[in-house]
Amino acid sequence: MLDVEKDHTNFSMKLGVEFESDDDAIEYYNSYAEATGFKIRKEYVNKNKVHGYVTSRKITCCKEGLQTTYNRGPWAKRPRRETRTGCLAHIIVTRQENGKYRVTQFEEAHNHPLSPPNQKRDNKERRIEELKREVEREDQIREVYRERLITFLNNVEEQMDFLSTKIQVVVSSVKKFETEVENLQYPIGRLKT
Repeated sequence: MLDVEKDHTNFSMKLGVEFESDDDAIEYYNSYAEATGFKIRKEYVNKNKVHGYVTSRKITCCKEGLQTTYNRGPWAKRPRRETRTGCLAHIIVTRQENGKYRVTQFEEAHNHPLSPPNQKRDNKERRIEELKREVEREDQIREVYRERLITFLNNVEEQMDFLSTKIQVVVSSVKKFETEVENLQYPIGRLKT
C-alpha cells in the first residue's frame, strides 16, 4: 500500500489514497469497515479487455441497493428478511498510469445505524454462550428421557416375568382341572365294571 499506514486502531479513508493493487484497496476498505461498524460488498469490476488487469472497482456497504422481490413474497418457499437499505456508502478505486490504484470516489455517509466494532464480537460470544446453554439443556432433557426409557423397559421386563409366571400357573391349573374333569367323566372304578 502507498500513502496509507496500517494502523489497526485508527483507520481513515479519503479521496486520493493510493494502493499497490485493487486487492490491497479491498483489504484496507474491509478493515476500515470493520473498525467503523459495517460490512462491505464488491459491487463491480471493470477490466482491460486486452491485458485483463482491473481498471476500476466499486466496493460498497453491504446494505447498498435494495433486495429483489424474487426471494420475498407469498410464492417464496423460504422468504428472506430485508437486509438492504439503499445505503450509498462506497469507494471506487481506479488504476492510474503508474499501475497503482487510487480512490477516485468516496461516499462516507450511511443511511442505517452502524454497529460498534466490539458489539459484533460480543454478539457472537453471547450467541455462542446461548447455544452452549441450549445444548446443555438438550443434554439434560435427553438424559431424563433416557432414564425414563430405561425405567420403562425395566418395568416392562418385570411385568413380562410376572405375566410369564402367572401364565405358567394358569396353564398348570388348566391342566390339573382337565385331569380332574377326565377323572370325573371316566372314573377308574367304573371302567372295571
